[in-house]
Amino acid sequence: MDNNSILSIISIVISVGATILTIINHKRIISKCCGRKLDVSFDINNTTPPSLKLTKPPEPILTNIPNSNEKV
Repeated sequence: MDNNSILSIISIVISVGATILTIINHKRIISKCCGRKLDVSFDINNTTPPSLKLTKPPEPILTNIPNSNEKV
């Protein structure tokens, strides 16, 4: 096998896996067999945080403070 065929197989596996994940994401599977009930929920959430809005901090308030050498 050359590099191109290996990369093609890997890309096909990733594509099929992503498609299956998209189809079954946020699904609930319930199975009743032999008197037992199996309830499974499959959820995958995004790990990317929502976009943050950065704001500029407020300007400092400047006050006129007399120097210790000056007379008030």
